[in-house]
Amino acid sequence: MEQTSKRASQLDRLAPLPEHLRLGVTLPGMRELLSELPPDAVEQVNAKIPLDKTTGKPKYPENDAFNGYTNQYWITKWAEEAKEGQPNGDGLAVCERLRKQGSPHVGEATHFVSWFLATRIETLLDALANFLEEKGLREEDTFFWVCDYVIRQTDVKTDLARLGECVSAVGHTVLLMEPWHAPAPLTRAYCITEVYHTQKSGAEFDVVMSSAQQAAFEDALLYDFDLIQTSLSKVDVRIATCLKPKDTKAILDELERGVGFVACNTLVIGLLRETLVAQGRAALARLPAAERGTSALLACLGLLLKEMGKLEAAKPLLEEALQARRATLGDRHPNTLTSINNMGHLLDEMGKREEAEFRVHIGRKMREEARPLYEEALQAFRETLGDRHLDTLVSINNMGALLQNMGKLEEARPLYEEALQAYRETLGDRHQLTCWVTANLADLLRATGDLDEGEAVLGNAVGVAQGVFGSSHWRTLVITAKAARLQHAQPGGAAAGKELLVATVARMAEVHGESHQQTSKYRAVLTEME
Repeated sequence: MEQTSKRASQLDRLAPLPEHLRLGVTLPGMRELLSELPPDAVEQVNAKIPLDKTTGKPKYPENDAFNGYTNQYWITKWAEEAKEGQPNGDGLAVCERLRKQGSPHVGEATHFVSWFLATRIETLLDALANFLEEKGLREEDTFFWVCDYVIRQTDVKTDLARLGECVSAVGHTVLLMEPWHAPAPLTRAYCITEVYHTQKSGAEFDVVMSSAQQAAFEDALLYDFDLIQTSLSKVDVRIATCLKPKDTKAILDELERGVGFVACNTLVIGLLRETLVAQGRAALARLPAAERGTSALLACLGLLLKEMGKLEAAKPLLEEALQARRATLGDRHPNTLTSINNMGHLLDEMGKREEAEFRVHIGRKMREEARPLYEEALQAFRETLGDRHLDTLVSINNMGALLQNMGKLEEARPLYEEALQAYRETLGDRHQLTCWVTANLADLLRATGDLDEGEAVLGNAVGVAQGVFGSSHWRTLVITAKAARLQHAQPGGAAAGKELLVATVARMAEVHGESHQQTSKYRAVLTEME
C-alpha cells in the first residue's frame, strides 16, 4: 500500500513535465541498446572528433572505451537519420522512440541517475544491477532516468534547462561513485546541480558502485580507513567543470546565487557521508551472524561513524565489537586492546561534545568512564607489545589527551613527550602520527602558559598536516585550530589567531558539518574569545 501511494505521488510530480522528460529505461533495455551498436563504435566516434585549427590535434580527449560521450554520438545519429517522410530524422530521445514502438523497457521514471559521461556504459550497468539487487527491486519495472536516453540529443539545451525539475519530479537520485574515493561526477558541474536539487527538493538519495568499486570501498573500511575521510574532505563544488567553459560558468554562477558554494559543499558532503555509512552497513549486513562480532568490519564501521561525528550511532557497534573480542579472543589480544582503546576514545569524544554544549557534568562522567579503559589498554600494550610499538604509542597519546581534557595537565605532559620522542625516532618528523602528537603537546603547553615552548614544539605542524592529510581533512583543521589558539594567546597575536580560527571553524562546518564534535568544540572556543 505504501509503495502504491509513493508511486502515485511520483507520477503526480512527473505529470507537468514534457512527456519525453518523464520517461526512464530499464536495465535490460539499456543492455539491448548497447548490443545494437557496431563493433567499431568507439573508433567511429573518435574519427569524428573535430581538430583544433591551431594544433591540429583533437579538440576533445579520445575515448578509450564505450562511454556516455560515445553513446550520445550514436543516439544523436539515430535521431538524425533520414526516414521516409522525415528527411532530417525524427529528432526523438531514445526513450521517446521506444515508447512509440511499444517497448516494454520504457515507463515513467522511478530513479534519476547522476553520473559522469566519461564512465564506461558497462560500468554504469554493473552498478545499477548492484543497486537493484541491494534494494530488492525488479529489473522489469524499475525505470532509470539516464540523460543519454531521456534527453533529446538534437535539442539538448532546451531539455537541460529543466534538469532541476526532472530531479525533483523523479524524487529519487542515484549517484554513481566511480571511483568511490574520488567520484568523477562530483567534479562535473551538471552532476553537482543534480545533487543540489536532490537535497533542495527533499528527494531520496543513494550512491551506487560498480562491483570493483564496492570491493575497493570495503577494503578501505578495513585497511585504509583514513582514505574515506580524505575523499570527503576533497569534495569542492567550486572546482566542478563542464566540457564547455561557458556552461561551467553559467552553472556555478547559478549555484552561487541560489545557495552559495559553502552551503552547497555542506549539502553534497553531508549526503555523501550518509550514503557511505549506508554502504558500510550494507556490507556488515552481508556478513554471516557468527562472524559479525569479531569482524574488523564491525569495529571499522563504528570508527567511521565516530570520525564523522555520529557518536551515538558509533557506540553500540564499538560496544558490540569490544564485548565479542573479550569473549572470543581474551582481554590481552591486540584486537581486544584496540577495541578497548576505541571505546575509551569514543567516551572521551562524547565528553568533549557534552562540555562544548555546556553540559559539563555529563562530560566529566563520560571521561571518568573512559579512564579505566585507557589505563587497561595502555598497561596491556606496554606489557605485551613493548613501549615503542605503534599501538602502544597511540594508546599513550590517547591517555595524554584524556588527562588534558580532564584538566590534569601535569599528568598528561610526560605522556605526550614520551609519544612524541618515540614517533620522531621511529617514524620521523613528517609522519601523520608525529604531526598529530606535536600539535597535542603544543596545545597543552598553551594551556599551561608555556607559549614560547609551545611555538617551538609546534614548528611547521600545520604545513606538514596540509601535505600529509590535505588542507580540509579534519585532522589538519584540528591542528590548525590548535595553532590558532596558540597564536591568539601570544602577546599581540589575538586578532590574527581569532581570524585564523574563524576561517578554520567555517571550513570544519562546511566539510564535516555543524554537528561534528570538533566543529562544536572550536565554535565554543570562538565564543570564549569574544
